[in-house]
Amino acid sequence: MILRMLAYLSASCTLGLVLVWIAADLLASDLLRAELEQLEANRLLSFDEAGLELPDLARVTGITLRHPETREPVAYVEELDVEFGLAQDGAGWQLVPRSVRGRGVRVVLSRDDGAPMSGLLRAITELVASVGGGPAGGGHRPSCEMRDVEIAIRHPGLPLQVLSDCTLWVLCPDVGPIRIELGLGSGGLAMLDLADDGGLREVTLRDLPVLPTTLAMISPALEEFGHDLGPSGMLDIDLSLEDGQLVHAMGRLEQATLRLSGTPFPLEDADVPFRYVDGRWIVEQVHVRVAGGTMTGTLEYGENGFTATGDLRDAEFRREFLDLLPEGMDVAWLEVEDGGTVDLRLAYEERPGELHPLVIGRGGLHAERMRIGEARLLVEDTVARFSIGDGVLEVEEASGRLLSGVVSLVGSFDLIDLDYDFRAACADVDLSRLDEMEGMESSARFATDIGGWLQGDLQLRGRFGDIARNEGSGQFAVRAANLWRLGLFDALAVALRPGQVQPTERQRLTCRYRVARHRMHVEMARLESSFLPLVSNKGKVSFRPDGIELDIEIVPIDVPFGPIGDLLKYIQKQLIRVQVEGPLAAPSVRVIAVKAVTKPVGNFFDWFSGLFGGGD
Repeated sequence: MILRMLAYLSASCTLGLVLVWIAADLLASDLLRAELEQLEANRLLSFDEAGLELPDLARVTGITLRHPETREPVAYVEELDVEFGLAQDGAGWQLVPRSVRGRGVRVVLSRDDGAPMSGLLRAITELVASVGGGPAGGGHRPSCEMRDVEIAIRHPGLPLQVLSDCTLWVLCPDVGPIRIELGLGSGGLAMLDLADDGGLREVTLRDLPVLPTTLAMISPALEEFGHDLGPSGMLDIDLSLEDGQLVHAMGRLEQATLRLSGTPFPLEDADVPFRYVDGRWIVEQVHVRVAGGTMTGTLEYGENGFTATGDLRDAEFRREFLDLLPEGMDVAWLEVEDGGTVDLRLAYEERPGELHPLVIGRGGLHAERMRIGEARLLVEDTVARFSIGDGVLEVEEASGRLLSGVVSLVGSFDLIDLDYDFRAACADVDLSRLDEMEGMESSARFATDIGGWLQGDLQLRGRFGDIARNEGSGQFAVRAANLWRLGLFDALAVALRPGQVQPTERQRLTCRYRVARHRMHVEMARLESSFLPLVSNKGKVSFRPDGIELDIEIVPIDVPFGPIGDLLKYIQKQLIRVQVEGPLAAPSVRVIAVKAVTKPVGNFFDWFSGLFGGGD
């Protein structure tokens, strides 16, 4: 495929040759003007002045070259001088153009999305042949030098790119293709070899400053990357074309910053050696810096899809890594602070007609600090090992420190359907440090003298964004804690032991529960206390943004476990219902006595025995 940008460059350069050949054939000022006026009448160009400055020097000023199809201006030359000399042919001596010098060239380039062959370049070639002395006429073709060249590159959806302070040389041997060289003000160089028909044959670019528009103008295959490429880096590339189609390319992109869609941070200091063969762009070894680490990999892009491999090492673990998760996976409850490292090895493949890409990989991370939930519980020094395959993220092992204890997680997360199934556990969590929950107001924090230690586990499955699918089960135990300091248990003590002073004893609380939707259903709970032991096997708990809502039936147990009949009669008198609503540390508590138990004694015994592991 011919490259529009370079085609327009060669077309604007050929302007000098057109005027040279016109002057060589006509020489006289009035004939030169007549010929230019004819071209102006055809709307191919316009000019301000034209004439002979010296016997061997013609000058044309204020030249505007127009596209032969759209008639839009594509180049402007402030001044063009054509110097003549003597040359001998079979008919004798004649004046011929010897050199062309111009200045103040302004070129506007935009890639035509129509035919792959530039209509402008084709029209200029035909124009040269019709005047005589051009490629078709086989006459003498002088070299050309243009200074103070400014090239503006336009492309839809991309910022305007301007190359200023450039110098243009057109090398024209009497036989063979024309060669065009463009020296950039930044020190780069572009070289174009034209075929006999005026089309592009070879293109060489050295130290070309890369802007998003550059890649889009070089090839449509790179246009997507052009939208994501920052104004950075230098490009070297060699292109070969046949009949206007790109057949081979080889080059290197260095010191570039890539801002690819879907990546939350830039890929910096990119070193990308690449080649184009058989319709495919191939990168065999890319080096790039990502979040302070390094990544190496390969890329291949063509009609059959896109494949890539990457190996990321020692990157800093940042909160932006969470942005790589699918859009529907809501992790607002997880707040990651910068710090730590991540390693990842990944293979990615997209194929036409496939709904989802194929992603395979594995890695590990160390997160120094992260906060969980609205209470913003601080988990430190989290380490995790994970793998990705068949659209599923498997957390093989993850653990961290929480309030002097340990929390862990294993499970799977479907990256396509957003289903999850995981098991979480904690051990030796120091409840005396619960006041470190930053998400709670100081007046609503737990008292530090509750003390005690927490352990438990939870198995949960469901789907992100679909709370009706959430279900699971778990258990927890609190040991060596003075729970009477909590609002819930304090209200129970006041209701069931009015006037009695709560002891400073330490209690043990165990609970088994299941989860459905957004509620926790208590299946068994037992408080071991010499002051007021309690048991329950029926209740529900709902967690709200402003606190907790609890409705539970409790049985106070303060008689020896004697004959079952006496115990049942006691329970019939003592069954109570507790309703809790409000902040967890200072809730509103209602204790309601249940006057009678209407179940048959046999069923009631099954229910009660289930509290201790029997029954349902």
